[in-house]
Formats: sequence, structure tokens, C-alpha cells
Amino acid sequence: ASDTIHIASPLENLTLSLAMSANIKAQSIQINAYNMTLGQGAIIEADGRGHPGSASSEPGFGCGELTTGYNRARFGPSHGGKGGTAQGTCASSQSTHGDKNAPTTMGGGASGGGDGGGAIRVKVSNLLTMESSSRISANGANHGQWAGGAGGSVWITAENANLATNAKITAIGGNGGYTSHYHSGTRYYNSAGGGGGRVLIELGSWVGAFAPVISVSGGNKGSSHSGANDGDGGSFVLRGTGAQTL
Repeated sequence: ASDTIHIASPLENLTLSLAMSANIKAQSIQINAYNMTLGQGAIIEADGRGHPGSASSEPGFGCGELTTGYNRARFGPSHGGKGGTAQGTCASSQSTHGDKNAPTTMGGGASGGGDGGGAIRVKVSNLLTMESSSRISANGANHGQWAGGAGGSVWITAENANLATNAKITAIGGNGGYTSHYHSGTRYYNSAGGGGGRVLIELGSWVGAFAPVISVSGGNKGSSHSGANDGDGGSFVLRGTGAQTL
């Protein structure tokens, strides 16, 4: 089910603050603020809230297994990066979607497996602060048996920024799992990792501390069994706006 959170606090000299360990979760999150502070451990996330594994008509869908006697691995879904490959072919998994310069799309879901990441848009007209261990993420969901979901989108625009060393901004593909069936013996095989999502960070006139962990990596295939592969990494763009050159 889709769910949207829209927070607007654009009045000058007001600060939107998320207290220590606060957590905002939704498929689509849109925040417009003058100042915004994520306290220590605060989280804004759309993890595993994008396209579901049942949505075969949606972009980036990771196909189900090619049923064979020995190997029934499943494809990882795509978004900014292609999903990990498996047995047979899966056109939807092997094409990317969305725009790296304006990321608003969600990650694809894996058949019977992990759901994709949702979409987050943050606009701060003055100062964005992310304290220690805070996180903004739209990761694909891991899955213990089938493929992981693809990462979603995170788009952040801030005139000024102060981001702690271990703050995180991520749109990571979910990890795949593994399973087995019986065919003249027990046959083990893994499923693929989801493709990475899309992250865009736009910074304006002043940047203080800026050393967050940023990742759009693809998900890992499940275990050491054969059958499938890791997902590809997605897109990350960092650019200046106005007088800021990066």
C-alpha cells in the first residue's frame, strides 16, 4: 500500500528537529524546511516501501525462477543499477529507470522476494544538520530466500549543510537469500541482489562538516551457492547550486 508523508516548515528562523532516535517511515517522504536537524540516531527512511515483489508490471521487476530440475534462482530487480542475474532472461531486471539528475522513482521489487526502496525528497532553504548516526535512506529490502529489492531514491537540496562523519545517506540494493528443493537429491541455489538506487545531493553557499557515509551499492547474492549474482551499483550525484562549486 502507498503512503505519503509531507512535512512543510519553511518559515524563516524556524527549525524542524527530529529528536534523538526519532524515526519517520513512509513510501514517499517530502520535507520542505527552513532549518532541519536530525538528532543523534534519528532516521528518515523509505526502506523496503517501494514497488513490491508482486508488482510484475512495475519498472525494474525482478523475475521469478526459470523452473529447472536443478536451479531455480531468481533475478534481482533494478533501479539506478541493474539487478543481479540468475537463470534464463529478465528484461525488466536488466534495464535501469529513473533520472540521476532528478531522482523521484522507486526501486523495483523481486518476485516473491524483497520490496524496493521508496522515494525521499528533502529541501532545506537554510541549514541542514545531520548529527552522529542519523540516517536518510531508501534501501531495498533483504530477503532470506529469494532476491533482494532494488534501492529507491533520495534527493536532498540544502543551501547550507553540516553532516557528521558517521551520518548515512543511502539507497542500497537488498541482499538476496538462498533455498533448496529436492530433485534426485537436495539442490541448493541462491537468488540475486537488488540493484542500487539513486542519490542526488545539491549544496549551496556554505558547507561545514561534510563526511557522511553515502552508498548506492547493489545487494549481495545469497550465500555461496550457485545460481545468481550481486546487483549493480546505482547512481550518486553531488553538485553545487548557486555560488557553491563542488
